[in-house]
Amino acid sequence: MARAIVARQSAVLSVPIAVSLPNNAATTVINVSTYVNGIGMLIAGVSIVATTSVKFYASAQFSKNAAGTDWNLSYQTSGQTPPVGFSITITTAGIIQIVMPSVAGYVSATIQ
Repeated sequence: MARAIVARQSAVLSVPIAVSLPNNAATTVINVSTYVNGIGMLIAGVSIVATTSVKFYASAQFSKNAAGTDWNLSYQTSGQTPPVGFSITITTAGIIQIVMPSVAGYVSATIQ
């Protein structure tokens, strides 16, 4: 099974996941609210099967603010270009989500 990797502090945690990403929806990928020091990184592969299929890697760095009241996240992708509207977000509760846009000819999509 492929694995997404979540790194926190100086350790690397390998989390076995394969999450289906529905068309035109936000999907929870992982809850990081209990991570020590509130910092880490998610690295995973995304595969979208559609009229124009694409595969790419996504890397997201996240951290809790100093007051401990909110989260910050930035992400990068490499490989093929994600569809317009694709994003990775984090809620104030520490939930990382993938936002899939409406993709023409959508068949399936996964992150793993």
